[in-house]
Amino acid sequence: MATTKPRYVLAKRDPMTAMYEINGLTGGVLPADYYNSMAYTIFMRGGSNTGSLPAPVTRIARRVIGFKGLYFRYTTENCGVDLIWHDRVTDRFVFYGPYMNVVRAMNIINHRIRLWTERDAAVNTESGPDAESGPDAESGPDAEEKASCHYCLTQPDKKMPKCGQCQVARYCDATCQAADWKSHKKECKGVEPFD
Repeated sequence: MATTKPRYVLAKRDPMTAMYEINGLTGGVLPADYYNSMAYTIFMRGGSNTGSLPAPVTRIARRVIGFKGLYFRYTTENCGVDLIWHDRVTDRFVFYGPYMNVVRAMNIINHRIRLWTERDAAVNTESGPDAESGPDAESGPDAEEKASCHYCLTQPDKKMPKCGQCQVARYCDATCQAADWKSHKKECKGVEPFD
């Protein structure tokens, strides 16, 4: 069955409007050097395009965003967008940047949403409604601090090896990594690892 390509609605913002929206969206929590660099880029470019995607349920959204925001930072850098942000008020992932870069970033995040939604459904089906991956499993002080296997979604207490190419995805062991490669190679391809 062929999947249809998603259609996104993007809007062009002049520099002042874009920075006003970004400042309101982030609540001023961005580091000053990053914010100033982004503002300079947007003003020099003459504006920014913005689009959004509906965010999935919280436990899936956390996986899409990544451990300490890693996947959002990674996608921002590699797609050349100004900002990707989870707006919790409207429960949407919001994107700012050049038109084609925003479309590319939205495609990547959309792919991650589908991937984690499918995996979450498979885990909940196998383990039943009382499984640890239910809504109560995400509460607690360390819920966001623990990395999970990119394939089976478990959170082992041992050190998890990273994907050798992107250095971002973590796995329980080589078996999970091999099983995930067919799916992971779509988001891993052309990735420059973090320093």
